[in-house]
Amino acid sequence: MIFLLISTSIAGPIIGSDIQLLNRGDLSWVDNGEHSDTLLTELDGILRPSIRPWFGWELFNEKIRMTGSLDFFYRERTRRIDESNLYFQTGVWRMGLDLQTKITNNEITYPLVGIGIHGNIPTISYNSEIYTEEEQQDYNELAEQLKSEILGVGGRLSIGAEHRWQNGLQFGVRYDVISHWTQVFSADYGSELLFFTWSEGVVTLGWHL
Repeated sequence: MIFLLISTSIAGPIIGSDIQLLNRGDLSWVDNGEHSDTLLTELDGILRPSIRPWFGWELFNEKIRMTGSLDFFYRERTRRIDESNLYFQTGVWRMGLDLQTKITNNEITYPLVGIGIHGNIPTISYNSEIYTEEEQQDYNELAEQLKSEILGVGGRLSIGAEHRWQNGLQFGVRYDVISHWTQVFSADYGSELLFFTWSEGVVTLGWHL
């Protein structure tokens, strides 16, 4: 009975992209020297490009939409010094989950409200064939500090409207208010918890499969 209820509540899959071409505040953020050492934190911009794909399902006769997104970056650098190799590996995964619901019963043009969460998971390692135990420990501590700067969680509230054609294509506009929590380390203050809130307008394109 439970499986039957779940299967009948799923209307179908949907794929699409959020497009934000005119407001790249992260570029000014980086240009003014506010970026992180890795360029991989939430506001640096690499993990939040202008075109962001997503995928999901519509539930309960297309009243509710659940979508997810997955972005990643990986960089490996090998430095050769005195016949030995130094390895620098940096990576991060950004995962997001959003729920949106229609405000009206109109199936062609309809307003939407939504809520979402996201999280950044880093992987950083520094290794060498010539490091002493003390040197390796220092680099391990540096890697942990950089991980803490990239690691973060956040959420967003959104409101918008969409139009859907009979062939399954849809076009929409959305206004988001986004929050993000992270921490940084400094020699003067130690660990600092940072909280950011900003807004952005987004154009959405989707296709109901």
